[in-house]
Amino acid sequence: MAEPIAQLADLTAMKLDHAMAELSASAATIVHLEGLIADLRDRLLHLPGLDAETGQNPALSCGHFDRWQKQAEGQLRHLNIQLALARAKHEEMTSSARLAFGRDSAAKAIQDKTLRAQQDMQRRRVEHQ
Repeated sequence: MAEPIAQLADLTAMKLDHAMAELSASAATIVHLEGLIADLRDRLLHLPGLDAETGQNPALSCGHFDRWQKQAEGQLRHLNIQLALARAKHEEMTSSARLAFGRDSAAKAIQDKTLRAQQDMQRRRVEHQ
């Protein structure tokens, strides 16, 4: 059976791995949402051009563009809300990862200190013989 300190170190390492995996997934979600938002904003900014002969925008005159623009702006608002929620969740996960890292570091330090103490005790035994 493994020592309790080794079990604690293994547990904290697993929790750190889990926290880092969640943090990575959260960051990927944020990057994906930011890409969708940038693409949608880019499409909104690149309006169809004016007709050279009439000076009017044919897409605006048919009414379809207005409907598309309203849908795109609604989708943009929805994506921005999702991004804000994802960033808030990412902050929580960052805090959890920091805590898990600190616990893992402390458990490893305790394990190293215990191992050095055992090695010192064995060295002293050998020296006294």
